[in-house]
Order: sequence, then structure tokens, then C-alpha cells
Amino acid sequence: MKNKGKLVVTTAALATFTLAGNMNATNAHADTTNGQAKNVTTAKTDSKVTNSTESAQANADSAKVVQSDAQKAADQATADQKTAQTNADKAQATADQAGKDVTKAESNQKTAQANVVDAQKTVDEATPENIDKAKTDVTTAQTNQASAQTDVNKAQGQVTDDQADVKAAQTNVDTAKATTTNAQKTVDNDQAKVQAAKDAMDSTKAKANVDAAQTAVNQKQAAVTTAQNSVNAANANQTKADSTVATAKTNVTTAQNKVNSAKSDLDTAKSATSTAQTKVNNAQNAVNTAQANLNNANRDTSDLAANGITVSVSSAAKTAAKTITNGLANGDTSQLANALNTIANGLKITYKPTSSDWNDAVNITPIYAHTATSLDFSNAVNAMSASQKQNVNTLTTAIMNSIRTQLGLPEIVETSQVNGGLNQRSTSTADTDGGSVLFGTAFYPVKKSNGTVDWANDPSSNDIKTFNMALVKDGLINNGFFSALSAQQLQQLLGFTTTSDYKRTLAEKIDLNGTKVTITTSALSSDATVSNSTTDTSALTTALNNAKSALTSVQTALASAKSTQAAKQTAYDQANAALTSAQTSLTKSQALQTTAKANVTSANAKLASAKSALATAQSALTKAQAVYAESLKDPAVKQAALDAAKAELTKANTALSTAKTAETKAEAVLASAKSTLTTDQVTLKTAEAKLATAKTTVKNATAYLTKLQNAPATLEAAKAALAKANAAVDAAKTKYDAAVAQVTQAQSALTNAKTATQQAKAALATAKANAQKAKAELKAAQQKVAMAQQVVAEQTRLANEASAKTATKVVPVAASVTVGTKAGKHFANKHALPQTGEQANAGLAGIGLSLLAIAGMFGLGRRKRRI
Repeated sequence: MKNKGKLVVTTAALATFTLAGNMNATNAHADTTNGQAKNVTTAKTDSKVTNSTESAQANADSAKVVQSDAQKAADQATADQKTAQTNADKAQATADQAGKDVTKAESNQKTAQANVVDAQKTVDEATPENIDKAKTDVTTAQTNQASAQTDVNKAQGQVTDDQADVKAAQTNVDTAKATTTNAQKTVDNDQAKVQAAKDAMDSTKAKANVDAAQTAVNQKQAAVTTAQNSVNAANANQTKADSTVATAKTNVTTAQNKVNSAKSDLDTAKSATSTAQTKVNNAQNAVNTAQANLNNANRDTSDLAANGITVSVSSAAKTAAKTITNGLANGDTSQLANALNTIANGLKITYKPTSSDWNDAVNITPIYAHTATSLDFSNAVNAMSASQKQNVNTLTTAIMNSIRTQLGLPEIVETSQVNGGLNQRSTSTADTDGGSVLFGTAFYPVKKSNGTVDWANDPSSNDIKTFNMALVKDGLINNGFFSALSAQQLQQLLGFTTTSDYKRTLAEKIDLNGTKVTITTSALSSDATVSNSTTDTSALTTALNNAKSALTSVQTALASAKSTQAAKQTAYDQANAALTSAQTSLTKSQALQTTAKANVTSANAKLASAKSALATAQSALTKAQAVYAESLKDPAVKQAALDAAKAELTKANTALSTAKTAETKAEAVLASAKSTLTTDQVTLKTAEAKLATAKTTVKNATAYLTKLQNAPATLEAAKAALAKANAAVDAAKTKYDAAVAQVTQAQSALTNAKTATQQAKAALATAKANAQKAKAELKAAQQKVAMAQQVVAEQTRLANEASAKTATKVVPVAASVTVGTKAGKHFANKHALPQTGEQANAGLAGIGLSLLAIAGMFGLGRRKRRI
């Protein structure tokens, strides 16, 4: 019996074994008839297990549908945000154009006003006397113009005659010069003839001149030959230099092509590096942002002083709080209203922005693109990041806690810090712009020298350009909700809505949007506890780690891009060096080519000079030979020829003198004609100037007369134009005001769309997580069913084998094993496994226990850790 007792304990222990998490019970039934092993033990899986699997399947299907719906909602929210952004951009563009239209309309209005003033002055001037005088002035001006025209016509006729005289005189001068030139040539020829006749008088000398001329010709001929050889050599050198230059140019072109190719490769590498650098910069910014978000979430925002916030409670307020608590303790609320007013009047909450708040930007586009204004407040509140909103919420709770504790009451905590039940007491809703600054009007924030914010009426160069947390907190604390806490709000926020909450710790949940702040106050249940943490930073930490991982990846890509760029830079530098070398060779060869060309030019010039000298020498030889032939004639003949030559020379000199005299006279006549023309041209210009003045006078007098005569009509037209301009200004301003309102509406819609998108994406993320969880639970449930079936089957098989080996009668006992959890702890029913009446079945029980233990430790135990 002791053994039987031990067996019962062991199987009871087995009954408490838990397969995994929330697995339902597995029932095992054994039924035997005798010790002859004729009994068959059967097993089946309890319907609860099957039901749990069906439930998990239903949950998984439902989660999948929820995920699909969440995806559709997120897609629609994203599309709505895109539409809202487009509308906001269009509204801003319309407002900008409307502003320009107002400026233009006002400018036109000023012009129209000036035109009316001028027209009125003209009407005042347009008296009958002034009109008659203007008519007389027109007549006088027209008479003067006609006289001036006559003077111009006369002067123009004289200039025309003078120009004809100058032309005729110039023709005479040209003829006289041609005559003088011909006479000079005749004198030169006759002088040469006289000299030849003189040389012919001495035959010996003439013969010597012939010999000298022949020697000169021979020398000049030799010089021509030498020059020709120099030309031939210079031409050969130039041909060689041209070939060298052509080769050098080809080398430069080849080198330049290589440089261009290397430059293209380098530019591509630089672009890749720049792109990689941009990605690194963006990734670094993402890391910085993620780190800042995590830092903001981790920083202690309950320290009001560190956050620039001071909460002062007057002695009168503290006394009033005691009055309220004493009254509530005795069921007396008669002094509640007055005491709450005293508390409200005794509170002073101030905020001085910290440097971190000044540097903590809120990502919005100001309504006025050039500067931030109070009109951006609502958008800024809605656009705050999760960490920024958490920061404000925690500070709000800390402020209310400071007020309550200074009044001698228990603390106030955030709802998120409470573990346990909450009893909601009240919900207080107030405008965020309920203080001294009305955020429906444009005020311009300026950072003062002491670090505080001043909301100015007019813009200035010191305006803050972008919204930040300093402006948000200043708007809420110094100029908004906290600056106007009423007695009714304090009653709800401080727990004076019941007769006992003033003695209890309270929890507050803050819901802040662009225009409203809603604070829900609850009392903690008796079993509730408070944790120190107000922020779950796991998501922010994951975001930071992901950002760092992305940064590492792009930094690796950047290093690779820089390495490639360095290689391409080396190739480019080498190509440039080769190009420089080729260009140097080209420069040198071109210098040699230039020298060769200069040598060819010089050689050709020398050849031409030598040929010219040869021709001159040959001409001199011919003349010397002619003179020598004349010198061989009879002296009397030679003398007669000399005398005749001298007579012709005298005659030619006389003709030359006559021609020069005629030329001088013709030039004098030309000079006189030109002088007369110049004088008459001056007279013409003077007359033309007087005519131009007369025409201007007629034009001005006529215009003035017309202006006076049309003055009434002009005034009426100017007044009509002014009325039209005034209407245009009013219309433009109306259109501008409507456009600005549309911008505000569009920005608000965009902010709401962004919020909706964020919420939809968050819901989608939650739905995806729930779907994954449901899928995992379904798989776990299916594995549990399979394992339970295997356990029962194995137990039945072992029981049948043991029953067949023994003849001991088994007492039939129905047994049930319940495996599951309750309140986080495993539990089992009190029914034992089937008990036998013999010691031999202790082995069977041990085998069954071992099987279940092994299955639990090595199979389902691992699965549980993975779920």
C-alpha cells in the first residue's frame, strides 16, 4: 500500500504538469476488464483543446481583416494628407498673389488720386481770360514758326550753292595737280637725257662706267643665287616643322580625349561621393533627431525649475485650501466657492524659456513664410513630435502637482504612471489661447535680452523666423491656459469635486491639440500603485538604433565612393600630366614652326631684294652701254645732242613752273569756297535751331490751350478712374483677407490630416503586431493539440502493453488532467491518473511521467520561450 501511495503522489505531480501558456485540458480515460490483457485503453483529445485552436484561428482571421482595414485607412489618410498639402500650398500661393494685388491696387489708387488733384488744378486755371490768352499765344507762336521756316529755306539754298562751288573748285585743284605731276615727270626725263649726253662726251669714262655696271650685275646675280638657296633651305625647314607640329597636335588631341574621359569618370565618382555624403548627412541628421527625441523623452521634466517654470502659491491660497478641506471633512461646502476664488487669485505660474527649448524646433511652415507669428500656434501644437508632446504633458502634471502639494494636499501623477484601477472624477476642457495673447490675431515673437518672449504688435528685423518649443510653452503657460485658471477648473483639477478626493492621490490625463486642452482627473483605486516612469522609450531607442545602423551602412558606402573617387582622381591627374607634356611639346614645335616661317619670309624678302637689285644693276648696265655707244660718235654730233637735251629741259622746267602756279591758284579758290560754305552752314544751323524752338512753342501753346479747353472732361475722367481704383483696392483687400483665412483653414486641415495620418499609421502598426501575435498564437495552439494527442496515444500504448504482461485486475477510475494558467500561475484539477492495485504498474506510471516531462522540457518548453 505504501507503494500505491507513492504512485498516487507521482501521478498527481504529473497531473500538475503544464504544457504551455493557455493550453486547455487533456483528458485521459483508461478502461480494463481483467488481468488477461484483454482490455483496450482508449484516449481522445478534450474538446476544449479543439475549441482553443478554433478560437485562435478566428482571432487570426479577425486580426488579418483589422490589418487590411487599417492599411486602407492609412493609405486613405496619406492620400488625404497629400491633398491637404496641395490645398495648403495653393492657398498660400493665392494669398501671396492677393498680397501683391493689394500693393498694386494701392499704387494705382495713389496715381489716380494724384491725377484728380492735377485735373482740379487745371479746371481752376481754365478761366475765359486764360483760354483767350492761350489762343493768342498759339497764334503768335504759329506766326513766329512761319518766319523761322522762311529763314531756314533761305539759308539752305545758300548752303546748296556753296556746296556746288566747293565741288567745282575741288575738280580744278585735282586737274592742276595732275598737270604738275606730268610736268615733273617730263623734267625728270629731260634731266636724265642731259646727264646721258654729258656722259657721252667722254668715251673713256663711258667705257669705264659700262665695265663697272657689268661688275655690279655679276655681283647682283650671285646674290640672287645665294638668296634662292636660302629660300630653298628655309622652305625645307618649314615643311619639317609643319610635320612636327601636326604630330604634336595629334598627341595633344589624344591626351585631351583621355583627360576628358578621366574627367567624366571623376565627375561620376564625385557625384556618387556627393550623393553618398548627402545620404550620410541625412542619416546623421536622423541619428541626431532620434537621439534628441530619446534625450527629450529621458530628461526629467518633473523638475520645474530646470525647465524654467516657477509655481507660486500665496499664503491666502494655502489658508483657503485648509478651509476647503476642513469644510469637506465636516460635509460643509458653503465656503468652497470663495475659497476656490482665493486659490485662483493666489496662483502665479511663470515660464522663462530654456536654451534647449529655444533650440527645440517645431516642424511647421509659418503662415507668413518670412516669419513665425501667433497665428502659427495651433499648427505648432498639433505638429509637436511625440517626445515634445510628452514633455508638455509631463510638465502640465508637474505644475498641477506643485500647486496641490503646496496647498498641503497629496500628489498628482500622470495616468500613465498608475498601475491599477482609476475612478474618473471630472474632465476639464479649456482653450489653449485663453490668456492675455489672443492667438486669432497676428503677433510677432521676439527674443528679449533676458531670454523671455515678447509678442509684438508689428513685425521687425528681430522677429523669430521659425516656431520652437519656447514659443509653444510661452503661449501655453505665460499667455494661455495656465495664465487663466478659473475657480471651476481648479475645483476639478485639484480634486474638490467630492468630499474625499482631496485626501487621495490623483491622476491626470492631458489631451492637447491646437485649440483645446482637455484634462481628465481621476482618483486612484485602493489597490493602485504609481511607477516613476512617465515615458516608454523603447520605440525611440529602436528608432535610434535603426538610425545608427542606417548611418553605418551609408558611411560604408561613402568610404567606398571616396576610395573610387581617389582612384579616378589619380587617373585624372595622370591624364592631365600627359596632356601637359603633350602641350609643352606642341608649344615647342610651334615655336620652331614660327621661326621656320619667319626664316622663309626673311629668305623670300632677301631674294626679292636681290632680284630687285639685279634688275636695277641690269638697267644701269643698259644705260651705260647706250651712253658708251653715243660716246663713240663725232664730238660735234654729241655736242649738238647735248644742246638739244638742255633746250628740252629748259622748256620742261618752264612748263612745270606754270603748272605749279596754276595749282596754287586753284587751291586758293577751293579754300575760299570751303570757308564760305562753313559760314553759311553755321547760319543754317542757327536758323534751324530757331525753327525748332518755334515749333516747340507752338506745340506747347496748343497743348496748353487743349488742356484748358478739356479740363472739365479730364477732371470727370480722373474722378471716375479714382472711383474705379478705390473699388479695386477694396476688392483686392477683400480677396486678400479671404485668401489669408483660406490659408489658415488649409493649414489647420493639413495639420489635422497629418495627425490623422500618424494615428492611422500607428493603428496600422498595432494591427500588424496583433496579426503577427494572433498568427503565432494559432501556430502554438495547433502544436499544443498535436503534442497532446501524441502524449495520450503514447500513454495508451504503454498502458496496453503493461496490461498485457500482467494478470492483475485494474480498478477502473476515470481521470482528467487539466493543464493551463490562471492569474499568471499554472493549475491542475484534483483528479489523479488511473490507479492500479499492484506494484508492477509503478513502472508504467514512471514511463508515462517521464514521457510527459521530456515532452514538456525539450519540446513545448522551447516553443513557449519563442512565442
